[in-house]
Amino acid sequence: MALKRYKMHMVVANELLTHKYEIVVVTSNEKRSILHYKTQVGDVAENPPN
Repeated sequence: MALKRYKMHMVVANELLTHKYEIVVVTSNEKRSILHYKTQVGDVAENPPN
């Protein structure tokens, strides 16, 4: 895993199919998806419930 191999505290990743609206943040304690929607004039980012 990149966290151990490169001695990092956090890794931010995305998948090709969802790269425009979802990223995944991985730490040693958790993995969290963050979604990004463009709904109106401003952008909104949210943390969906796990």
